[in-house]
Amino acid sequence: MPGSFKISSHQLMILILLYSVGTVILHTPSPLAGFAKQDAWLAALFGTGIALIFVWFYIKVGNLYPDLALDQINEKVFGTLVGKMINLTFFFWSFSTAAETTYYVGNFIKTFWMPDTPLVALNILLAAVVIFTVRLGFETFTRTLEIFFIPVLLLLTIFLVSIIPQGNIQNIQPVFEGGAKPLIRAILFYVSVFTLSPVMFLMIFPSKVSERKKRGKSFLYWHFDRRNHINSGYHDGYLGSWTR
Repeated sequence: MPGSFKISSHQLMILILLYSVGTVILHTPSPLAGFAKQDAWLAALFGTGIALIFVWFYIKVGNLYPDLALDQINEKVFGTLVGKMINLTFFFWSFSTAAETTYYVGNFIKTFWMPDTPLVALNILLAAVVIFTVRLGFETFTRTLEIFFIPVLLLLTIFLVSIIPQGNIQNIQPVFEGGAKPLIRAILFYVSVFTLSPVMFLMIFPSKVSERKKRGKSFLYWHFDRRNHINSGYHDGYLGSWTR
């Protein structure tokens, strides 16, 4: 991938927003409800407040080294040897997360649309799409996301409006029935899964973003958009169907 590419702050915002959709609705509500039961919405709420600290930290680090990517920052701060070791852990973590996401998407397609298709075939197809996208380059990828942004936004709006009638406010009562321990576990899960992973955006933020004054706002948009998706997915999968 060429090192001279640049994207706008608008493209960065779309990239982060669509990233936040990902597996959020499919993956997060169930574990949160498993940890905290009817207090899962509180875990997302408190986790959002904690996540603001990480968002501030990401923006601060990016502004301290505006011309360096994450791997370069690691080598500059920790030295070449230690920095490369840290970068290697980031590489394996990103690779395993990408494989996990590919499995989630393939399993979703198999379950709801193509039940007779082998999961391995779907995963190979999705991996081929990822490889092809990487070969096209990051600028092409972000411009394609701009095309899909409005349709995805419309679909999410329809989804959110459609699940509102399924909610039952009584299912969140009594509050704090399980005590503080399950709630803390749910908060830690929320923070670890969906607040730590965006550190990888420091590979392009802010060094590859052309509009300096608007860079930090994209991270804040991601933060609150992700919280809304968590709560909407929890609303659909838990408040609408779980009965005590």
